[in-house]
Amino acid sequence: MKNNILKKVSMMCIIIFFISSGFVSGYQSNNNNGYLSNYIDNNHEYKIIENRYDHKNIFSNDFPVMENPISIRKSGGDDNRFSVELIETPAEFSWYEVDGKDWTTRSKNQGNCGSCWLFSAMGALESVIKIREECSELNPDLSEQYVLSCLPSAGSCNGGNVNKCVYYYIKNTSAAGNYKNGIITENSFLYQSSFDFIPQCSDKTQNWEDYLIPILEYEESWTYANVPELRDTIKSLIFQKGPIMVYFWASDRFINWGTFNKDPSDYYPDNDEDCPNFVNHGITIVGWKDDPSIKNGGYWICKNTWGPNWGYKGFFNIEYDCLNVGGFIAWVDYDPDSYDWPPVADAGDFYYGEVDHEIIFDGSRSIDSEGEINSYQWDFGDGTTGNGIKLSHVYSEIGVYPVSLTVIDSSGQESTHTTLVGIDEEPLKVEISGGMGIEIAFNNPVDVEILDWEYNVDISGLVIPNRISGIYESMSGDSRIVTTISLIGIGFGSINILIENFSKTTNFFSFGPIIILFN
Repeated sequence: MKNNILKKVSMMCIIIFFISSGFVSGYQSNNNNGYLSNYIDNNHEYKIIENRYDHKNIFSNDFPVMENPISIRKSGGDDNRFSVELIETPAEFSWYEVDGKDWTTRSKNQGNCGSCWLFSAMGALESVIKIREECSELNPDLSEQYVLSCLPSAGSCNGGNVNKCVYYYIKNTSAAGNYKNGIITENSFLYQSSFDFIPQCSDKTQNWEDYLIPILEYEESWTYANVPELRDTIKSLIFQKGPIMVYFWASDRFINWGTFNKDPSDYYPDNDEDCPNFVNHGITIVGWKDDPSIKNGGYWICKNTWGPNWGYKGFFNIEYDCLNVGGFIAWVDYDPDSYDWPPVADAGDFYYGEVDHEIIFDGSRSIDSEGEINSYQWDFGDGTTGNGIKLSHVYSEIGVYPVSLTVIDSSGQESTHTTLVGIDEEPLKVEISGGMGIEIAFNNPVDVEILDWEYNVDISGLVIPNRISGIYESMSGDSRIVTTISLIGIGFGSINILIENFSKTTNFFSFGPIIILFN
C-alpha cells in the first residue's frame, strides 16, 4: 500500500515539473513570436531579418535553428504550384519503411551551426539517390561542408539564402556553384563548421572532383503554410519524387517535446501556438499518416538535423497544418547513370566467441548498386586471412580482435569495413557510472578505427526520458567516447545498453537528477 502511494506521489511530482516546464517554455515562445511579428509588421521590406530574439530554453544551445529567421508573409504563396501531378495517395506512407526497407539515411547532427537548411536538403537528396539507384542498403553520405566552404552564397551558419535554395547553387556551373554541378561525398570534406569557424574550400581532398555527384533537376517554392490544400501537394511530391526539404517554425515547446519524446507512434500536436509568419528550421519530410482522430487529420513523418538523440533516432512526427510546416518546399532529382558508386562492405555486427570455438563471419550484407562484387577478402586480426562471402575461423587466445572485410566490384572499386570480435571478452568495453545523470563510456580496445556503429539505451522505472539512441560515425583506435544521459525521476530502475548484437544491463536508484548505480 505504501509503495503504491509513493509511486503515485512520485509520478505526480514528475508530471507537475514537466507541466511547469512546458508552461514556461510556451510563455517564452509566445513572447518571442510576438516580438518577431511586431518587428516584421513595422518593417515592410522582404529580407532575411536579423536575429532579434534570444531563446531562454536550456536546450536551445544543443539544438540550434537558423540565426536569421525568414519571413514567409511576402515570400510565400505566389502560386503554390509545382510541376507535379496531384495523385491519389494512400492514407499512410513513409520512405522510412517501404516493404520492410529503409530508404532514408541516418539523422546527422548540424552541431553548433544554424545549417539546418543545408542538412535538410542533403537528407532529401541522399534518400532520392537511394531510391533512384534502387538500393536501400546504399549509404550516400554527402558533404555539407563542401556547400558551406565552397558555395558560400547558398548560406552560412546564420541561415540559408532566402532567394534561392541550396540546390540552385549545387547545380550552378558559374562561380557561385564552384563551376561544377554537383555535391561531393562526406569523406572528401568532413563536416567541422560552427558559428566561430568555417574551413576554407581548399581544405577539401585534392581529388574531390572524382567524388562529385551531380543533380538532375530541382524545384522550390514558398507557399501558404498551415492550409489543408497544401497537404495534397506535399503528399504527391513525396510519393512521386521522394523525401522533400521544408522549412517551418521550431518553437521552444517543440524543441522541449522532442528532447524527451522518443515514441515513434507519437506526434507533436497543433497547440494553436501564437506562431509568427516566420520559418527558422529546415527538416526533411519522408512520409505521412492520415488519422481522423487527430484534430487536423493526421501528421507528417520527418527527419530532423539534431542527431539521433533528439526524437526517435533523429526522426519525429508533427501534426498537419502546424508551426508553418511547408512554408518553403523543395524537391530534387538524381540520374543514377551519372555516378558510379563504390561497393559497400559489411563484415557484420560485433561478434562474440570462445577460445578454440568456431565463429562464422558473414559478409553477405555487402552490396554494389551498379554491378557485382567479385572479391571478398578477410583479415581476422590474428595474422590470418581468407577469401569468400562466409568463412569460419577459430581463435586460440583470449582477447579482442579487429576483423576487416574488403570487397571489390566489377569496375575495380573497393571498400573496407572493420568490426570487432571478442573472444571470452566484450568486443567493445562499456562502463556505466552514476551521478548527475548516467555516464556511459565506450572504449575501443584495438588500434583500428571503427566506423558507423549504433547503440540503443532502454531505461525502466519512473524516469524521463526512457529511450535513447546514438550512432558514432567514427571511433579511432584505442580511444574512449563518453556520453551523458540527463534523467529526472525517482525510485528504482534499470538501464539496458544494446550495442549492435550484445548488451549490458545495470540497476540504479534515481532521486531527481541524481543517479546511484548498484548491481
